[in-house]
Amino acid sequence: NAARHSRANEAKLLFDWTTTDFIWELRDNGQGFEELAQDFQRGAGLRNLRHRATQLKAKLMIESHSGRGTWIRLHCPLPQGT
Repeated sequence: NAARHSRANEAKLLFDWTTTDFIWELRDNGQGFEELAQDFQRGAGLRNLRHRATQLKAKLMIESHSGRGTWIRLHCPLPQGT
């Protein structure tokens, strides 16, 4: 979706994990968006991300501004053994 919609010429996908957490992060230098101004009924990308984060009991952070790119971070607790 970043390549298809953002008009970015650079995107970075980062992963990090510990024994208790997994972190996924995407940053691009694309056109960004103002979330409240978007018609989210047309597409399902961000809505699906939010739904999946809820299912995983993860924290999803999205920051984007018109003309300044987008930053998305998913911080997910990992299941702990008993």
